[in-house]
Amino acid sequence: MQFTIEKKVKLIRDWLKKNNLDAIIIPHENEFLCEYVPANHERLLWATGFTGSSGFAVISENQAAIFVDGRYTVQVKQQVPNSVFDYCSIPTDTITEWLLNNLAKNSKIAIDPKVHSISWVKSTESLISDNLSFINISENPIDYFWEDKPSQANTVTRHLPESITGQSSNEKIQYISTFIKDKKLDLFIISQLESIAWILNLRGNDIPCLPVIFSHLIIDKSGMAHFFVKADLINQIKNYDFKTKITIHDVNDYARFLSSLKDLNIGVDPLTCNQWTQNQLTNNNINHVEDPTIHRKAIKNKTEIEGFKKSHLNDGIALVKFFSWLEQSISNKKILNEDTLSKKLWSFRKENKDCIEPSFDTISAAGPNAAMCHYNHLNSDNPSKLPENGLYLLDSGAQYLYGTTDVTRTIAIGKPTQKMIDAYTLVLKGHISVSKSLFPKGTSGSQIDTFARQYLWEYGLDFAHGTGHGVGHFLNVHEGPQRISKLSNVPLETGMVVSNEPGYYLENEFGIRIENLEVVVEKENKGNSISLGFSSLTKVPLDISLINKDLLNDEEINWINDYHADVYNSLEAQLSEELKSWLRIKTKPM
Repeated sequence: MQFTIEKKVKLIRDWLKKNNLDAIIIPHENEFLCEYVPANHERLLWATGFTGSSGFAVISENQAAIFVDGRYTVQVKQQVPNSVFDYCSIPTDTITEWLLNNLAKNSKIAIDPKVHSISWVKSTESLISDNLSFINISENPIDYFWEDKPSQANTVTRHLPESITGQSSNEKIQYISTFIKDKKLDLFIISQLESIAWILNLRGNDIPCLPVIFSHLIIDKSGMAHFFVKADLINQIKNYDFKTKITIHDVNDYARFLSSLKDLNIGVDPLTCNQWTQNQLTNNNINHVEDPTIHRKAIKNKTEIEGFKKSHLNDGIALVKFFSWLEQSISNKKILNEDTLSKKLWSFRKENKDCIEPSFDTISAAGPNAAMCHYNHLNSDNPSKLPENGLYLLDSGAQYLYGTTDVTRTIAIGKPTQKMIDAYTLVLKGHISVSKSLFPKGTSGSQIDTFARQYLWEYGLDFAHGTGHGVGHFLNVHEGPQRISKLSNVPLETGMVVSNEPGYYLENEFGIRIENLEVVVEKENKGNSISLGFSSLTKVPLDISLINKDLLNDEEINWINDYHADVYNSLEAQLSEELKSWLRIKTKPM
């Protein structure tokens, strides 16, 4: 049965009243605290209509609010009815302030402990405990009311060879067991699905665009691993050679296994482990320690970096085919919409047999739609057509067997305005500044972030998202701990892969973003020491027609020419003569 948002909120309020509760908090996450979740875990979407990948809502007896960050401030107003929900902007508005300001003293707030991290519960509870209390619920009411919930797809798994990963599961498990002993622990619970996939060199399809398997992993100080998966996967996974002993359990035994642990020193990462897990371990000494794989998997080994390079060559070929086709289609007066364009790009990517799936939902945004940073044409019944004169923003990526890609290009359609051209050039200047930067070891993403914004700031402009995120190896396209953002204090290290994607967005008019993936490398400086810098992985031409050359200096022009020469030289051998000719024009020196 299809319910309106108003009806859904009423059902939740009736449930609160029936259970003597005053409010409930609904995050986007599932029990694995994933950024991306399958359709049958989209509880926030069900309750609010919001399709973004981050955010949460709170519903009380007579009020409701939805919290989103700067990426979604335009989108949330288009999807979530303001007659039901107040809009709150993170980080300016906080959940603690809302709860304290809108709920009566001694109110009881329902939380599903499976969908909240230990860290979030602890920090939030400490700020409200004098006036309000959290109540753990054993059944999420949304699951009860959601009658037409989609079914979960059958899981397909693959075990990656060392020729792709560069390291065996045994080596990774031994590294973790050494970490456990050094921390004087008995075992560690690995909660993050990407960490489990990385440790076991195992990939799956339980979440669209994120090749992981719903599972749990426990490793003890002796190097013994306990792996919990769905029963129908056990025999399949037992056939994989992990080069180490792993006991495989039915996932339905996980709660019982946790409850059987007694008097042990157990490590959990409070940021990636849910509160429910800690609740099962009451007879043990719980230690809050960062997941030992988070930092390790962020630094790619030589084999992984070669896989990234190969993936981006494949991507470059697909995007050259796409943009050449698009240009020809426009000249032939073909009517194209956002959905047609997205599907066409995917058809070019899929010509490569190693391309498994998109690394996220393609952002195919025509004209004003691009002003929404994370616009998704799939949420519209009538995807927009390309404008006669304006901009088209395409942010897309793919999961290849040996790497993950993410690239954004903004291109001119017809004759863009001077305002668009100047804004594009300022964004490009920031992109170049990041890409050519040299910095000492120990430099964090927050220090690099300023490089991307400085030229926009000169005109009183900015963008409301980070400049870059880490990227996984055939894993999450958004991987930590490194980022290029105002908030990141994590030092960038050799082998880390990050995106470089400054932008500018003018609501109801246009959006601009330019994104390459970069790998952190050692570089010589003007002195006698070694600095760190970036080497661009992405091999896709920029739209020279959108550049105001008068706003560039000689170094920036040289960077563009060098980048385009590298794009052409990297791709030409695998292109037809027609495509080679097209690319030669698009990469000609300025």
